[in-house]
Amino acid sequence: MKRAACFSLLLLASLAPVHAGPAGWITSTPLEILSAGKWAAGSSGNDLVIVDRATGLARIGQRSGAGYTWSELATGVGGITTATTLRRAAGLDFLAVASVEWNAVQLTSPGQPPVTLTAPVIGPQALVRLSTGQLEGSVQEDIMAFSTLGNSASGEIHGGVTTAGVPLFQEPVTGLPEQPQALVLSPQTSQPVLVSLRAGVLRVDPLTRSGGIAAGGFDVTGPTPGLLWTASASALFTAAPGDTTVTRRLISTATIAAGQTRPSGVGAVVSFSLGSAIASLDTVPFTDPSAPDVNCLVAVRFAASPATIVLYRLAAGPPATATALVTLEASPGESMAAVVSHGSEFTALSGPGGRAQHWKRYAQPAPGAAPAVVASGSLPALRARGAQPNLFTFDLEPFVDEAARLLASRNEGDWTTAAAGAAPQKETDLGFLAGLGNPEPLALPPGAFVLGNQFLPSASAAGFGAIAALPRSAVTFSPAPGAYGALGASGTFEVSLSATPSTEEIRFRRSVDTSWQVYDPARPPSLTAAGTLLAITGDTATGTMSRIFSAVYTFGPLPPAVPAAAVDADLDGLSDAFERAFGLTEPNADADGDGINNLTEQNSGTDPLDPLSPAPNTTPELSLEFASSAPNDGQIHLTWPAGLTGFVLETSDDLINWEPVVPQPAGNSFSEAPAGGRKYYRLNRP
Repeated sequence: MKRAACFSLLLLASLAPVHAGPAGWITSTPLEILSAGKWAAGSSGNDLVIVDRATGLARIGQRSGAGYTWSELATGVGGITTATTLRRAAGLDFLAVASVEWNAVQLTSPGQPPVTLTAPVIGPQALVRLSTGQLEGSVQEDIMAFSTLGNSASGEIHGGVTTAGVPLFQEPVTGLPEQPQALVLSPQTSQPVLVSLRAGVLRVDPLTRSGGIAAGGFDVTGPTPGLLWTASASALFTAAPGDTTVTRRLISTATIAAGQTRPSGVGAVVSFSLGSAIASLDTVPFTDPSAPDVNCLVAVRFAASPATIVLYRLAAGPPATATALVTLEASPGESMAAVVSHGSEFTALSGPGGRAQHWKRYAQPAPGAAPAVVASGSLPALRARGAQPNLFTFDLEPFVDEAARLLASRNEGDWTTAAAGAAPQKETDLGFLAGLGNPEPLALPPGAFVLGNQFLPSASAAGFGAIAALPRSAVTFSPAPGAYGALGASGTFEVSLSATPSTEEIRFRRSVDTSWQVYDPARPPSLTAAGTLLAITGDTATGTMSRIFSAVYTFGPLPPAVPAAAVDADLDGLSDAFERAFGLTEPNADADGDGINNLTEQNSGTDPLDPLSPAPNTTPELSLEFASSAPNDGQIHLTWPAGLTGFVLETSDDLINWEPVVPQPAGNSFSEAPAGGRKYYRLNRP
């Protein structure tokens, strides 16, 4: 039987014609998520997508001749924990990302508004595509999500949801998948399977649309925590962490109907010694008519050489042989990030610290020949400002109609102007000295009301939240999180919860609990020791959930109280105790030269005399928004997170010259009547 070429990062097409061509396997690194697919209507289907986990900003490389044409796609979700790709009926791929904190699944695609789906579980930690249209001959691209924050007895649960947001199922699962991929492992297999490392065991499980994981799965390996693995068209390759040997396991199949099969167990097992500790595994496409059992190359990164990846030709023999054909090398001073396969080619990516910055594309010049470089280039740098959405579509007029709901948000340039009576445009941030420039016409998305981050001719601000259409509900903890004295005679500490809007149901759990509980004001949660409370709000009518809110409480002896007059006698923002301890009196000076002034060091609890003790990223984000419940009185109403310290509210008419607002607001809100000309606002730490 002739075997099809394998694909690193591969989800093989099914027999249904609407699934023609390979779809993307997800490669995860600590910094990024990478895949291949078809991301533009005019592309050949060999496009790349590289998603920054921290900001959610994706770089799309559309195949253009020998190179790529790069564009940006803002998912609107920061702190991404998991992602997958989806093939829609139109033949284009969508990116699905999720974040535990945001508790939602976001669908994005170039030229399309983001769509937020209510997560089928609480705090999704793993996503896979649930492509179950093969048996029916139609496209049914759904999403399966896994989480440890479920309501099951084990605390582990999985659920499915369609791309339209319709729930499919929600069931307990044993052994949360650590590295899940949805695959078709051989050209004859019509039923997709989930291959995943679960509780240290590599498993293969059939997938169904009604219940996700079906009966008939089997273990591929025994318990091996941290097992390294990858797949080809008909085999799984594994290596124990730090081991020097790669093991290939062929997957046998069973007939389930005429012309339809599914994996049924492990066939031949062969091990290959490579002689050095292995750090990662991938496969890349390769054909060799003289050796039918060699249908791919295994891409190996060794622990001792992160700047290279070696491609091995593994022949079962006998004897079993591992021949190094090609060594992929990163640019000087960089390390290899990943290899991404697409069609009969693959692209190697490298960069500083393992972040993709340069690419080289490889192809076989002839069957049986070693892959060679056919093109190379660089990726555009990430733009921090470009990560946030700045064009918003509402169903009703915002700030006038209280029922207005955010339908979608997307990223357009660095700044958008969509003011009434003016031609919409987008502008580029040209740097601190130049400000905004390069105006271009802006095509507004369809919708009843569209706002850019300049929404009135005389006032501008950005920030409508990280996720399109996610309900902007919140949970408040009382007493507020923080440090408290030792527990009293009762030995308990009660915490009351409230939701905004107040009509929403609140659920909570302690970090060590296994299930969520509905909040009852008559029986608020109590702590008997230091710990964390997690809370979410839910709309019982629609089933939507808020992001996950957390509150940390500690108990113990508190420092003796200091009279208020003695805390900061000179009223410069630096406490008297801080000034005495470090001998510093200038709040805006930078004593250790680390770029962080003394006031920020004090407020962050870091050492102002140690440049290696930078301020941690734990302070609330300086996020300026329009007050969602502001009265319709003709004024501009701004708000920002409570508890921010050491900042100044500033205004500008050109984004270059900024002046403090006088007088400075005392709380976390500000209002004023619009003035002539356009005006920008920002929060700034001097």
